[in-house]
Amino acid sequence: MRSLVKIAIILTFPVLLYGGETGRIVGKVTDQSTGQPVEDVDVYIEGTELGAVTGSDGGYVINFVPAGTYDVTAAHILYEPVKQIGVVVLADQTTYLDYKLKPTVYTIDKPIESIAVKPIVIISSGATERHITAKEFDQMPIQTVTEIIELQSGVVSDASGYQHVRGGRPDEVVHFVDGMSVRDPLTGHEAFTLNKGAVEEVSILSGGFDPEYGEALSGVINIVTKEGGAKHSGLFRYTTDAVFPKENPLNFGHNFFEASIGGPAVTKKVRYILSGELRFDDDFNPRHFRTYQPQDEYKLHGRLTFRLPRKIGKFSVSGFTTRRQHLRFRNTWKYHPDLEHCSRSYRMKDYFAQGKLGLKITQNTILSLKGGYLLHNYQTGP
Repeated sequence: MRSLVKIAIILTFPVLLYGGETGRIVGKVTDQSTGQPVEDVDVYIEGTELGAVTGSDGGYVINFVPAGTYDVTAAHILYEPVKQIGVVVLADQTTYLDYKLKPTVYTIDKPIESIAVKPIVIISSGATERHITAKEFDQMPIQTVTEIIELQSGVVSDASGYQHVRGGRPDEVVHFVDGMSVRDPLTGHEAFTLNKGAVEEVSILSGGFDPEYGEALSGVINIVTKEGGAKHSGLFRYTTDAVFPKENPLNFGHNFFEASIGGPAVTKKVRYILSGELRFDDDFNPRHFRTYQPQDEYKLHGRLTFRLPRKIGKFSVSGFTTRRQHLRFRNTWKYHPDLEHCSRSYRMKDYFAQGKLGLKITQNTILSLKGGYLLHNYQTGP
């Protein structure tokens, strides 16, 4: 049994958080007819408490924006309001969003809508990066975060499920969850994998990353978890192959349950999300012949977020636990008459908890305090 406690205090000045989980929106508002900057424009993210007011130069900055897709509106009493739909905010990145407002003497209740386009190239980063959002991988035929990562170019997984980036070893890849490293200090591998329902964004850096990622030799994988939304929502999904008879070669005893629920709690400034998975397999690694490799896996993730008054920052606490037990068949035993007793047992359980406080000191100065706890237990036997 190994226990690891990590406490990190990070001061970030005009740069974003190390292995962060939030991004920011920066832009400028100008008059459509004259091109002059417009002051005192209210730029806000719909469904959240986040927003900013433009200064004398027409510029604005919205900090502490969780990774995700939003609708952002710019409104002024002397101009027609404009809403940009589908603005994608990525962790550790700056999204640039400019507005050109049209003067009006009438009051317009409904803003003019335009669809934001996700940039193909992130100009603020010199690294080779790929960002996959929850909206994108919800449309993919996958069930796990590992499958999402495997679909990216330059990434492959070995027989044990560990990722290799650009031909490097698994211990040369550093994994982060909400900016905290989840690396097993003994093996250097990823200690656990989150359930898909808890993930908002997966970003993969496979080359040219900054010196801040000094522990990484071949790649960095940063996972950002979801926050509760402005409205209550939930999900339940069940997948099985039990539609086939037990003796059918297509029936591997696969039963997969996933559920999530989230939304505001008490007030709009407090939000929660809870998600989990249950997985049961009679043979978790199918081969050309039927083997005895049962697997049971349980995952549970929760997060509670508090928005501080006057939009000065936020405080969040989150936790994750998983348990997995399975038997692994050895090919050297395939002719043994009693296959049920020719498998090696594996048992794993993990506990991960963290607390984070982010404060906006000035327009370009952010204070971030983080503390985390990771317990990784691994047992194997005959």
